[in-house]
Amino acid sequence: DVIQRLPQPRAIVKAGEIVLARHAFMDMIGGNEAPHAMHHLARQHGASIMHPQDRAIAEDEAIIRLELKEILESEGYEVVGEAARGDAALELVKQTNPDLAILDIKMPGLDGIEVARRVVADQRVPVLILTAFSQRNLIEEARDAGVAAYLVKPFQSADIVPATFALNSKIARE
Repeated sequence: DVIQRLPQPRAIVKAGEIVLARHAFMDMIGGNEAPHAMHHLARQHGASIMHPQDRAIAEDEAIIRLELKEILESEGYEVVGEAARGDAALELVKQTNPDLAILDIKMPGLDGIEVARRVVADQRVPVLILTAFSQRNLIEEARDAGVAAYLVKPFQSADIVPATFALNSKIARE
């Protein structure tokens, strides 16, 4: 499937799409021209662009959102947006198109499972549910909504990092 490897190890061109870490591309050409050059390169080759390191977070508790953001950023992921409500999370994912959305289940507005259902169906963005609830019916409902992974709070870096890494590997293979 891989047609060409670009200079940075995380940057690859596949048939029909460019899979490229934003930071790797910035390192390759530098400066503020990177996003424009990346989209120009994609258009030249009839490709679309993915940023395999982008994450969106939706969690109604600010302290948990902050902790999650710090963990992800310390591991090299880019948090492209945060939301405290489910309806705001849905808009956030539509606007940023991250490669992974991390959602809490119980949020004001729409709940995380409904957001996941819509995001997976409309944007085809994988979803990781992070919640304090571990009842079997919620896990099954999340699975039926297309959720890719389900983690129970309280979480630690040792829980989040392997889950996001595994989902990144799955995304890269697809």
